Amino acid sequence: MVKTLRFSLFGLLMLLCGSINAAVENVDFTTLEITKTDDGFTLESGNYAFTAVKNNGQTAPTQNGSSKDIRLYAKNTITVNSTNAMQKMVFTISKQGLKRQAEITPSVGTMTYDMDNSQVTWTADAPVAVVDFTVGDKAVYGSEGAGKAGQFDFNSVEITNDEGGAVVEAPAFSVPGGIYTTPQTVTLTAAAGCTIHYTIDGTTPTAESTVYTEPLNISENTTVKAVAADAKGTLSGVATETYTFPVVCADIAAVKQQETGTLVALTLTDAQVVYYNSYENNGNTNSDIFVRDASGAIDIYNIKIEAKAGSMLNGTLVCTYSPYNGMPELVSNEGTDAATVAVTEGSEPVAKKVTVADLNGETYMCDLVEISNVKLSEEVSGKYTNYYATDEDGVNKMMLYDKFKLGIEFPTADNTKTYTITGILGSAKLSGTEVKELFPTKAVEETVSGISSIEAENAQEAVYNLNGQRLAKPQKGLNIIGGKKVIVK
Repeated sequence: MVKTLRFSLFGLLMLLCGSINAAVENVDFTTLEITKTDDGFTLESGNYAFTAVKNNGQTAPTQNGSSKDIRLYAKNTITVNSTNAMQKMVFTISKQGLKRQAEITPSVGTMTYDMDNSQVTWTADAPVAVVDFTVGDKAVYGSEGAGKAGQFDFNSVEITNDEGGAVVEAPAFSVPGGIYTTPQTVTLTAAAGCTIHYTIDGTTPTAESTVYTEPLNISENTTVKAVAADAKGTLSGVATETYTFPVVCADIAAVKQQETGTLVALTLTDAQVVYYNSYENNGNTNSDIFVRDASGAIDIYNIKIEAKAGSMLNGTLVCTYSPYNGMPELVSNEGTDAATVAVTEGSEPVAKKVTVADLNGETYMCDLVEISNVKLSEEVSGKYTNYYATDEDGVNKMMLYDKFKLGIEFPTADNTKTYTITGILGSAKLSGTEVKELFPTKAVEETVSGISSIEAENAQEAVYNLNGQRLAKPQKGLNIIGGKKVIVK
């Protein structure tokens, strides 16, 4: 009888100790209000903080306005932070959630699904202070059938945590993640007595992952994820830093060989600003800096380099190659620093003299060019009138567009007149098709004299055609005689 009583008391003591160390708390989201962010929301309740983000999904996470349940959509992630190490979470699925329940991927631990009882349960391998839950693309469970867009909708969550155990702090990184142009040596540190485990392949580290023993030498795009484990095996939250290294490009031509979206470090060597355009759009000041180096030209878009037409640029610019409607452009990213580019005074930019046919290729994209002896024409397309510059033979033409809003007019009534047009070669997308366009900066009507015969008058003058070839005598059509344009009829 006494022995039985002793065992009973021991059992009761163990039960009490278990209840002291493990606490269960319920967070009822239907009684709370989220705080919306640009790509999701945040919410705090007691010892817990919830952060939901859209990631690459089509729909941002939210809280339904009437039922007040939390609604997460395909690719969304919700992060749960606790002041205590968490062992288990039981999500109560809402009425909407029972229609399209996706599989959920936790950063640590495992998930189980009991749709008959409207529950999705997460269990930790070891208590953690932080855990991420990412929603799958497609529904796997639910009344609307598999294959629908995935969701994770819940009214509440019941969290079991280890109040008796200390929260293990995540490892610290000596070098923050970011964009670097030189290799980095990264040291990881954690509290005394903790072991650090890490991965560099994008997976979430566990107690089985590689043990950190020495600094990491990083020289290529790498995401490092690390956790700390104390002597009891309790894991910290996951600490993550991403190190990005741009593609080094020696000149503009090298940039143009990259894929759209490539992070580049462009070396500008005596590159000249051939045209600078600044304009207002929805209250914001935007800019296009058209820059030419020895290899080609490109548009530096909305990067605040203090330059003007003629300025010379030298230095290394970290940015992203992002062609717009076929026009080569560089845009800023988190590693862009305009101060890395030295700007000095230069001479007036000289336009490259080309033919209309030349403009239909890629060689002169974003460059300042000049076409001569062209006629102007127009074509009506729906409610728009398009203007064109056509060469002397009428074979090649180039669309003209007053992109820089300079008020340049394109008179087309007299098709005997010819013009010299200077501008930037760009492109646009019309009816889904990319087309080349010349953005004029100047258009001048040409003045020529017409005579029936000029052999006697100009016997001593050198005669050239429009391609710069010297002629024995003037030919029918337009000639360059004594530096002047002369038409022989």
